[in-house]
Amino acid sequence: MRSGSWNKIRENLKPDPGHHKDLYDAYRCINTAGGDVAAAQRTFRAMRDNGYQIAYNNCLTKAVAIFRKYSPALSRAHLPNGGGTPPNSYFGPVLTKYARGWEKPHTFTPIHHK
Repeated sequence: MRSGSWNKIRENLKPDPGHHKDLYDAYRCINTAGGDVAAAQRTFRAMRDNGYQIAYNNCLTKAVAIFRKYSPALSRAHLPNGGGTPPNSYFGPVLTKYARGWEKPHTFTPIHHK
């Protein structure tokens, strides 16, 4: 969990051998007022250590909590909590239908390390 350039993000998002190749293949952006990296990092540490429950305490709900701490602009109107929603369903339909201000999905190609 750190901040950095777009190229640094692409370098760090590499395929996970335990999952599908090129797990991350698209991204969406939203402009936010402010950005508190330290608050996001504290929330990341808390989320990392608070267990896992498939519907309401998973990778999606944890990511949403971290983003909300990063910027108060990411309220429920901009970023629904994601509970009970599969990540792929959230990324497309939920952000499109229920959240304001998000760009359409952009194709993403990670930088592969040899």
